[in-house]
Amino acid sequence: MIDTQKQLDIMERKIQAGDNKRQLIEQYTNLEHLNREIVDKLIDYIEVGKKDPVTKEVPIEIHWNF
Repeated sequence: MIDTQKQLDIMERKIQAGDNKRQLIEQYTNLEHLNREIVDKLIDYIEVGKKDPVTKEVPIEIHWNF
């Protein structure tokens, strides 16, 4: 019985986390303007790699908050 309750609690937390993500996405869907506040809510951090000397491309990786 305790294991079942523990599993239910875990599932409930996952559902709440999913709802929060969905709410965040819906709140910022179809934006006309992007400002610092929105960027801070959506992006955890951005990694910028070294420029490839041949292709001149710079790898960029965005780490989202969701």
